[in-house]
Amino acid sequence: PAAAAPAARVEAFYRDLAAIVGGHAGRGLPVAAATRTSEELVAAVAAGAGPLRACLQRCDAVKFAAARPDPAAHAAAHAAAVQFVQTEEA
Repeated sequence: PAAAAPAARVEAFYRDLAAIVGGHAGRGLPVAAATRTSEELVAAVAAGAGPLRACLQRCDAVKFAAARPDPAAHAAAHAAAVQFVQTEEA
């Protein structure tokens, strides 16, 4: 089996993923997305709240609760992010 990714790389992946979807969710809001909580962003989106919530919950678990997800969880977080962006753009 492959060695686990170093903690810093895992944290960077989820921090960056949260920034990308947060920025996308925050388009058009009067206050920058970076100053909003995950739940505030989810509440503010017109479409795709489910995938956004799924993605941000995984990101928050890594950023704030020191979770160390497995590769399947990484793929699920990425898939939720993609689904959210595609829903918002549709």
